[in-house]
Amino acid sequence: MNLTNKIEISELTSQNFPDFIKLLGERGYIPADFYDWKYMDRANKGIASGYVAYKDHQPVGCIGIINKIFVDRSGTATAATWFADWYVSTTSRGTGAGKALMNKVADTAPTGLGIPGPLQAQAVASKAGYKPLHGFIEVQIPLRPWRVGHKRYSGTLIRRLARGLREVKNTHGVIKRVAFNSTLTFGFPPIEQWLNAEKKGLQNRPHFQRSNSLLEWLQKMPVDDSTSRRWWHVDSNEMFAAGFIEKDTWGLQRCKVMELISFENKEADAFKSFLSLLHTSDTDLVVLLLHQNLVADIAIPQRWQLPVPLHITATAYENPGYLSLLDKESSWRELTFINE
Repeated sequence: MNLTNKIEISELTSQNFPDFIKLLGERGYIPADFYDWKYMDRANKGIASGYVAYKDHQPVGCIGIINKIFVDRSGTATAATWFADWYVSTTSRGTGAGKALMNKVADTAPTGLGIPGPLQAQAVASKAGYKPLHGFIEVQIPLRPWRVGHKRYSGTLIRRLARGLREVKNTHGVIKRVAFNSTLTFGFPPIEQWLNAEKKGLQNRPHFQRSNSLLEWLQKMPVDDSTSRRWWHVDSNEMFAAGFIEKDTWGLQRCKVMELISFENKEADAFKSFLSLLHTSDTDLVVLLLHQNLVADIAIPQRWQLPVPLHITATAYENPGYLSLLDKESSWRELTFINE
């Protein structure tokens, strides 16, 4: 253990994993099997998968790390981290536990990324060497606006009906369908197909490396019976896309996009084609992260946008064109740097 202002930082292991889960349980419901898969059965081993902070031998804070391999434009691969599940007990905030955890993560690998949500957390991350990457937006697009407006959130029947009608009106004509000669195939993408898409679409672009072990790990993600998760993929001459559809809190079928690679460097066209294809499924809502430049090209309304405070440590990549396909609730997902 390392002593930092009376805060002891210990690497996450199977021995202190129960402390990690106990801390995260203070935030709310914690499916232990999911976090065991996420951190203890990770794909890229070799560096820490997280840390736990102790004070007076009691766990007071934690942070998880998703190990990644970053490949720069020259093809050089280096270790990278993505931090998530950063939490400090309410009674221990202000003791330096959060700062000690973040400093430890920043020293773990040359490149680090993450999304510190609250302003106070962003300030702590900045002191640890993280810098904000501006212009990243989580986009939520209703494909079946009546269901999204009517079922999402609570309220009286009249209010829900009014929301449904308003959503239909606001969505009409916003995202126009285009012809796309491909199909949406359900099931986890063949791993070789996914790896070939990386070689074809991401060559000479900085990106996080896909690998057999990573995709095999992803395929083993625990399934919660209440979500009814269904994997899907699209492979065409124009693009490769992958993700899954699952039931959200409100009973809506929400599509989370994990990969969308345009082979012709026409991201806006590929995105529109992909949305048109999703209309053939039973998807109610599409969720993904885009850079503001692509959002502008597609003309996505402001009401569907939520800015995301993405932060990075590597100063050489302070201003990439955009970082695509990040879902802030599932930070283990693959990220792709694409320069403007």
